[in-house]
Amino acid sequence: EMQKVNAKIWSGSDSPNPAHWSADVDVGKGLVYGACFGMVATHEESRYSRFGQVMDDIERSCRFYEHDGATVRLGRLQVYKRHAPGMYHKKKGGISASLSADEYKSEALSARLT
Repeated sequence: EMQKVNAKIWSGSDSPNPAHWSADVDVGKGLVYGACFGMVATHEESRYSRFGQVMDDIERSCRFYEHDGATVRLGRLQVYKRHAPGMYHKKKGGISASLSADEYKSEALSARLT
C-alpha cells in the first residue's frame, strides 16, 4: 500500500477499541502514532523531527504528509497505552520520565509555536 501511494511512513492505529478494528488500510492524512510506526529511511533532513519529543508524533505526521501527500495507518494493528498519550504523568515512563512537568509543558509550547 505504501508503494502504491509513494508514502514513506506507516503507523498502527491509536484506538484499542475493538469496534474500530478492521483489515482496512487508511491512506491520507492521519496521525503517525509514535508507539508503533515504521518508515523508509531516506536520510532527508527535512523529514527529521526538530522540536523535541513531546509533540514529535504530530510533527512527524506533518513532515511526512508534506513530503509524500499521505500517511498509511493499519487498521488491524492496534496499540494500547496504559496512559493517555500527549499528557504528562511523572510515573508514566517514556518521555515523562526524562522531563519535569515544567520542562514537558515548555517543550510542548515551544513545539506548537515553532
